Amino acid sequence: MRYFKVTTMPTDTAFAFASDLPSGFRVPSYKLAEGEEVVDRDAYPPNAHVIMDGSFGRSLGGIIGNANSLLIVSRPIQEAIARVQPNGIQYLPLAIHNHKRRLASSDYYIVNPLGDLDCADLKASEIEYLDGDVVGVDSLVLSEAKLKQAPHLFRVHEDPTIYVISHVLLQAWIDLVPRPKNVYVDELRVVPGDGTRPGKSADALASNRSKAETKSGPVAKRS
Repeated sequence: MRYFKVTTMPTDTAFAFASDLPSGFRVPSYKLAEGEEVVDRDAYPPNAHVIMDGSFGRSLGGIIGNANSLLIVSRPIQEAIARVQPNGIQYLPLAIHNHKRRLASSDYYIVNPLGDLDCADLKASEIEYLDGDVVGVDSLVLSEAKLKQAPHLFRVHEDPTIYVISHVLLQAWIDLVPRPKNVYVDELRVVPGDGTRPGKSADALASNRSKAETKSGPVAKRS
């Protein structure tokens, strides 16, 4: 199985970008960014929305880039995720308002994969630690042994703001008609072994990475 890291901060300035958290959401943002379930007492607002950053465009893509490590997707992408992986994910409805604070679309969702997965090969990955805590994942390499029960969409244990999808889910996105725009993913290297020995390896920077991106609009894979 092949796996891909989803980019939550696309840089195509023609498309909408959100700099702020959803309006009216009072719960600490880590719940949305780190995979904790939003429950009734958190009072997620029924009119939650984000406002387009004025320095970006107004086009609405399959993914809304944002500065808060949220996975904000259009309804077709959300429905594709739900078909491929029906369990373990929370969907929070989100409206997109334009630069004039007028409704541009109410068909978006924050996708919140619950929990995270111990999936990194700690030998091959480039992970920064400080006093035993992870402070940065510079290069992520996946352990084949740790992926045996992996879902099609999951967060990475060392950094839950990293979203990983399987090739099966990516293909479901590619097959959407029309194909979603502003969707970028990077293929992750998968190595054999249990991936439990910490350290660094130059192999983690090998150039055999492929990219699936929307160069002219639709999702397209490039090797």
